[in-house]
Amino acid sequence: GSRGVWPARQHLFPARAAGETGGQYYAAPAADDLEAIFARIFHTLAAPRPVYLRTLDVPGHASETLRLDATLFTPVLSLAPQRGALRARAGSLGTLPAGPGDLASLDLTEAGPELTGHLEGEGRATCTLSADTDLLLETVVPQPQAPAAVRLEFHAYLTGGEGAAEATLACAVRTGGGGELPVEVTRSPFGLWSVRAPGEVPAGVYRAEVTVRGTLASGPFLRRTEVV
Repeated sequence: GSRGVWPARQHLFPARAAGETGGQYYAAPAADDLEAIFARIFHTLAAPRPVYLRTLDVPGHASETLRLDATLFTPVLSLAPQRGALRARAGSLGTLPAGPGDLASLDLTEAGPELTGHLEGEGRATCTLSADTDLLLETVVPQPQAPAAVRLEFHAYLTGGEGAAEATLACAVRTGGGGELPVEVTRSPFGLWSVRAPGEVPAGVYRAEVTVRGTLASGPFLRRTEVV
């Protein structure tokens, strides 16, 4: 007497098991659904992460060279203008026109190990290289909105960088007016970089540009991010 009930309940056990073990269950009532489910699983597992981020002021023309190391899979270059109208050229791979509020992206899968992009126009834009990779530059800000009397401080580290040799960090902290704040950079024996201003800083908004360079068995690598 349960034959008519089973099809409606056949997904309950696997869905419950997936939820209890931290997984996710996908039902495929028809064979045609399998391709769409595979695409969803692929994007969940291979979600690209930012590996190079930089905000650029463009006074007519600016260029940026990106290094695509062997750890980067499915790399994508994104351009997000904050002010003005800009156009980006990435070699022979294509052109990205974009204005404020737009987000344009370009697949760099066919690019070589090094790519120079050019920005043309007047304005400011954030350029982001994202990829599926285990080698990431992460940052931690203990007090994102610290009072002026507290010393400016944040930390940075590499995930998936166990095989990285000679990794070095460079940091520039800029004020809202474009000036640069002197900072001290130290590194612990277990690989945590600490960036600190040597004294108290005036109240305001600061942007730290953090770059880590190093070498893998497959060649050099570069990671860059910004901390606000």
